[in-house]
Amino acid sequence: MLPDRSSWFSRKVVLMNVIATFLIVLLHSETPLRFGQSLDLGSHPFIFTVFTLTQIAVPLFFFISALLFYRGCEWKDIPRKLYRRIFSLLIPFLLWNLIWVAVYWALARIPFTAGRMSLATPLDTPLQWLDAVWNTRFTPLWFIKYLIFFCLLSPAVMLLIRNKWVGTVAVAGLLTACVLLHWDSFSLEYWAPVYLAGALAGRHLYKPGSEAESGPVVRGPAAAVCFGAAFLGIYAVAVLHQELWVWWQFAGPLLIWYGFDAFAGRSFGEKFTVRPWMGATFFIYATHYFLINSGQTLVRSFLPASPAVLNITFILTPLVTIPLILLVARWARDWKIYKILTGGR
Repeated sequence: MLPDRSSWFSRKVVLMNVIATFLIVLLHSETPLRFGQSLDLGSHPFIFTVFTLTQIAVPLFFFISALLFYRGCEWKDIPRKLYRRIFSLLIPFLLWNLIWVAVYWALARIPFTAGRMSLATPLDTPLQWLDAVWNTRFTPLWFIKYLIFFCLLSPAVMLLIRNKWVGTVAVAGLLTACVLLHWDSFSLEYWAPVYLAGALAGRHLYKPGSEAESGPVVRGPAAAVCFGAAFLGIYAVAVLHQELWVWWQFAGPLLIWYGFDAFAGRSFGEKFTVRPWMGATFFIYATHYFLINSGQTLVRSFLPASPAVLNITFILTPLVTIPLILLVARWARDWKIYKILTGGR
């Protein structure tokens, strides 16, 4: 449930979604792996440094999604919220994965494109199609599937966050388990700490009509310096030590969300204008991966994998991909199918 779109909080949510979406596109724009090379700090320092920054995009989405689900949420609201997620999450998730599975199946049967692509997942039987759809073999929409699971777990989450101290202990416990047990980053439990942190914020800090909705929670230049220093410090450690990304992926989104208040100030609500194109973030998320794969495959076919080509392609990819998708979204946004595919966004 979003407040009035003109409110400080709502504008902040829109901006954070835009930032996270751009980072997602940038994350998938990395070139070395598509050119058959490794991606690390030694071989590709610029791309790896930016790639590390993009690792906070998915957890930022989880944090915001949980915050919005549990903002002002009571037990009686859960059935209504779950029902709405059928249309905003489940149906778009299934349709987009089915669309892209069909697209890749068709391309694999066209001689020109088949010779330039390799399907890691065969698509010869209905069961293989179902597996490809549900397990997001050809899209980055696994995040949406995990959001669906988290929504189904909402009664358990509500029990944990009813008391903010119990919820805080639960977040700390989950994060500790994640670190000690080395949970896989593509597992549901890996993202539970940041999701629960967002749920806590929505339940206890961003209640409808609260002060947090009308202005910044964190204020002052001292706070801005502290949050900025913490963000840059943890980011630098993450660049140098990939094995510590779990801390970066948890702390980064929280530092951006709360630190933004100190940098933006109360005037943000008056200066920032929500533009129509900012509502296309889900459409960008669902379509960018195919365009990036196609574009970079063409580049790889005609240009050598030199450092200059890799870096320039990495920079240009989001600058070309996002405007192209926004043009399509602007053309299609009044169609009913567009509303269905984007969950009414």
